[in-house]
Amino acid sequence: MIMTDRIRENSGIVYNVVQSVILAMSVLLVCWIGNKVIQQGEILSSLGAKIGDTAVRLEILELHGSRSLETHVKDDDSRVAAIGVRIDKIESAIIALQNAATELKAVNVQLANLKEGQERIERVLEKEAPKPTQSKP
Repeated sequence: MIMTDRIRENSGIVYNVVQSVILAMSVLLVCWIGNKVIQQGEILSSLGAKIGDTAVRLEILELHGSRSLETHVKDDDSRVAAIGVRIDKIESAIIALQNAATELKAVNVQLANLKEGQERIERVLEKEAPKPTQSKP
């Protein structure tokens, strides 16, 4: 029975040591988790402040607009207008070129009529022109 009494005494000490170690580890784990929660809270609060600043900037942009963005849009609008003018000029040039073929044919016909008229006039003049007389020496 001496062994059982000794084992009982030693088991109480071992139990107390194991319980103390488990308690110390639990306290350490709770402290570590608490530290991580505090770090996450700091990160979230800094992100919340950044989101708040960004929301304020967005409100200002929505209410008042951005000068640089406005000038960029105006530049783009002027470029688009200039391109529209160029396209109109190109379209009118294409239409003029399409009509030029028929106009050239009409001019060619008129030139042919003028040539025929000139040839008729020359024939009539040749018939009516007095023939030069030869002088006697």
